[in-house]
Amino acid sequence: LTPFCRYNTLTPRTSSNGHNTTSLLTVTFFLSQYFLTSTTTTTTRSSTPSVVVSPIPTITQTPMELGLMFAWLCTILYLTSRLPQIYKNFIRQTCDGLSVAMFVCAAMGNLTYTLSVLAKSLERDYLVRALPFLLGSGGTLILDLVIFFQFWLDKRLKGKRNEAVMG
Repeated sequence: LTPFCRYNTLTPRTSSNGHNTTSLLTVTFFLSQYFLTSTTTTTTRSSTPSVVVSPIPTITQTPMELGLMFAWLCTILYLTSRLPQIYKNFIRQTCDGLSVAMFVCAAMGNLTYTLSVLAKSLERDYLVRALPFLLGSGGTLILDLVIFFQFWLDKRLKGKRNEAVMG
């Protein structure tokens, strides 16, 4: 087999369409919940503002609300990005074809980003505002550790298989 062969017969092919669909539905659900519960302020004749829940997305969201929405969307996408690979490694019972160096660089990036957010302040209000960023980078770092465990386990099992064949 060449590296450019379309079908590798040595490893079983698995479909991740179901996992992609689940991720997209999750993102769609959270975005729809955000828009369905968005609020608008109206003023009555008595000049008292009242809050009305609008079932239709409003364009009048502040830049802060819009930024927060995108931060949570990014967090959801980033957290779910490792799940298909973890599942595929589990089903195939191997990590063949994955670059350990790529995951090391990603983990170091997530670690330094998380530390940089925490280094700025540990005040409660700041941490609450930074929560989507902390969950996105810190949570993905935990999932990277799961993949590192899969790499380690794969290497260990291959060593035992080689010993069994040789011995």
